[in-house]
Amino acid sequence: MSVSSLYGNTIFGPIASSLLLPVPWKDEYPSSQEWADELELLLSFAKSQGQLSVVLPRIKTARANQRDEALNELRAAMFLQNRRFPIIQWEPPGAGSSVGEYLVGVPDPPNVFVELKSRGWESELSDEERLSGRTKLPKYIDGEGGAFENWKNLRDCIKSRKT
Repeated sequence: MSVSSLYGNTIFGPIASSLLLPVPWKDEYPSSQEWADELELLLSFAKSQGQLSVVLPRIKTARANQRDEALNELRAAMFLQNRRFPIIQWEPPGAGSSVGEYLVGVPDPPNVFVELKSRGWESELSDEERLSGRTKLPKYIDGEGGAFENWKNLRDCIKSRKT
């Protein structure tokens, strides 16, 4: 029988409860019930795709950036799958020795090779903030805020030579 478990102020679903407790993370993820519900949904999706054993070590790590990258890869795959762009192959071979996240089926071949790039929150810090040691502090500090340009990171990623 699957059992949900209380973690902080959130309730983990049965998959997260059985696989992730006690959590290895040092940050406050998931900080709300909405994030805990999404985590359960992503784990369920990974399981349905036969990828749970592949992504679980990256999700269970104490390194938040690796966890976040794995969850972002699942979010994008689930988004595509739900919009009728099926994941045909996970970890397809790319050019040279590179490996992608997945191969996506499209109506007109060739299929689409996907390699996700996730920028960390540290990339949004100024040089002054980085030099002062802000990267060693938690991502969120109560009362701290700043400008938010949600389009900028996407634009910078698109124009990157790595894209």
